[in-house]
Amino acid sequence: MTHLLPFLISLNILAILWIAIKRWEGYYEDMRFAFSTLTLLFFSQFLDLPIFIPGSSLLVLTGVYVFNLLDKEGMIERVLAFLMVGITLSFLGGISIISLRGSVPDTEFILFLVTIGTVTGLLLHLIRKDAVITFVGSAMVMWIFIYFGIRVDLYHLLFAFLFSLILGLISYRERAVEITGVVAGTMLGMLLIIFGDIRWFLIAFLFSLLGSIFTRYRFEAKLRAGIAQEKSGVRSYRNVFANGLVGLAMAIAYGKYQDPIFIVGFLASFASATGDTLASEIGQTSRDQPILITTFEPVPPGTDGGITVLGELAAIFGAFILVLAAYIMGMGNGYCIIAAFVGGFMGVNFDSLLGATLERGGVLGNDGVNLLSTAFAAVVAPAIFYIIQV
Repeated sequence: MTHLLPFLISLNILAILWIAIKRWEGYYEDMRFAFSTLTLLFFSQFLDLPIFIPGSSLLVLTGVYVFNLLDKEGMIERVLAFLMVGITLSFLGGISIISLRGSVPDTEFILFLVTIGTVTGLLLHLIRKDAVITFVGSAMVMWIFIYFGIRVDLYHLLFAFLFSLILGLISYRERAVEITGVVAGTMLGMLLIIFGDIRWFLIAFLFSLLGSIFTRYRFEAKLRAGIAQEKSGVRSYRNVFANGLVGLAMAIAYGKYQDPIFIVGFLASFASATGDTLASEIGQTSRDQPILITTFEPVPPGTDGGITVLGELAAIFGAFILVLAAYIMGMGNGYCIIAAFVGGFMGVNFDSLLGATLERGGVLGNDGVNLLSTAFAAVVAPAIFYIIQV
């Protein structure tokens, strides 16, 4: 198969030239698709990346076809059809390409790659509905995880995927998340379980559960005051990644290096996200007027960077509940839990500081603030961990 790569690359170059010279008008999408295929083939040839990845990611697009074909069905049925067809065909295509090269396929590892690739492809399709982005995005994610070289047990993989997906669909039924949030949460949950274990996922799920519960706390009153969250607090993929991406990075790093410092960073990032959510949802209902964290001037409820005593207490409660759950599940010793709690609470107030400065100034949006504040907590907490251990 490798000796065919120069031929395939040449064929794609000819196709691009033909479209560009003879038939450019009306064939822009063909040009993009040919160029993206050419790029992936170049990567396989010159960067020594597995050739089965472009083939598998190309077959992920069959999920797009089925998804669009079932346009009269419910969203859950269409999502499940995409995943079923995309994972099955991309898996069969991957092992077929490897077998044709005369090698013995590692079926468990390939199944992991095509599963995460198909979930990525589904999320990209829901966000952009662009076949090229879906194709290239799924391939890039599969190649990224080849770098980590994680060995995944088949039953472990199936449990992680199905457990995360089922809980996500239940949350969708309860209108706690959008369908993009379900897919993003499935990806996040699956990787947390694989690189960590079920406890890491349960921490993320606890954050999501508390967020959903307290978003509805006195919701009608917040709605009348004009300070309720958009879409009744229903989470999208943006919310999932803004609050969970740093924690996922900590889990992946822990899976590769097995250093407990990444447990501290993980717990602190989710303690920060949980504390911030509760501080916002409960603090906005305070009878006391908020003050700006930077100048201590009174500001209207809902103002970015505004804090109240009730909100600070809610932040402490949220961060404490999360680290307490981690301690009960045996995720760390007392030093680890204390560092995660303190770092998480500091992350909440760093969030308020960013809100009062960069967010009010239009430099960052709410998701960007959440991402940076969880990253801040994940950096500060390990430093605290080392200091208190001495």
